[in-house]
Order: sequence, then structure tokens, then C-alpha cells
Amino acid sequence: MLASHVRTWRAAPEMLAGRLLGAGLLAWMAWIHLHLWNEGYKHIPSIGNLFVLNFIVGVLLALSLLAAPLRYLAVAAGAGALMVAGTLGSLIISINIGLLGYRESSHAPFAHLSLFVEAAALVVLVATAGRGVSRSLGTRSGSVGATTAG
Repeated sequence: MLASHVRTWRAAPEMLAGRLLGAGLLAWMAWIHLHLWNEGYKHIPSIGNLFVLNFIVGVLLALSLLAAPLRYLAVAAGAGALMVAGTLGSLIISINIGLLGYRESSHAPFAHLSLFVEAAALVVLVATAGRGVSRSLGTRSGSVGATTAG
């Protein structure tokens, strides 16, 4: 069990960077949503509960990104990327045409910061998931070739 966790953290530097940056950006996104909910979004019936849900899921995904064994890092990063893509897409739709009966202003508190954090998180998490998948496929193809050649 301990050896698994040691291998998780001794991975390639870009995997470690993706894990830490991705978790940090997910946690930042979650904090922004909790802060906005606390500042008044909780009183908006159509989206208030979604801000709390975003906080909870964001924290859980950040923790899963930190705790996932290396073989599941691509899955954790992919799940985080999907969450961030949905959040970013929802913000963009809300600003431009409205969402669930609510239209956000691009000048609202944290709107620009949210766009930046979510876009950065999406790039980092997609790159981490992609690197994890290619690393996994490379390992599998290498072990298959070694098995059939021997």
C-alpha cells in the first residue's frame, strides 16, 4: 500500500505538476463558488444550490486528484476537466444569453477571475489526463511487446 503511494508521487515531473496545479485550481474554483454563494447567490432560487454543489464536487475532485494512484490519475484529471468545462460553459452561457432564468454580468464580482481560473484548470486537467492516458498506453504496449517477444 505504501509503495503504491510512493510511486504515485515519484512520477514524471509533469504528472506531479499537473496533479498539484490541477488540484489547486479545482480548489480555487470551489472556493470562488462557495464565496459567491455566501455573498448572496444562495438567494437566487435557480442557481443558488448549484454553487454549493460546485463547491462540494470541486473539493472532492481536487482531493481525488491528489490521492489517486498513478494508474487512475488520468481518470481523476478527466473527471475534473469535465466538471470545469461544465462550470466554464455555464458561466459563458449565463453571461451571454442567461441560464436557468438568470443572466450574469461580465462585470460581476469574480467573473473575470472565474473565467481565468476555470480556463487554466481546463488546460491543466486536459493535459494531465492526456499525458496519463498516453503514459498508460505506452506502458501497456511496452509490457505487451516484452511479453510476446520473450
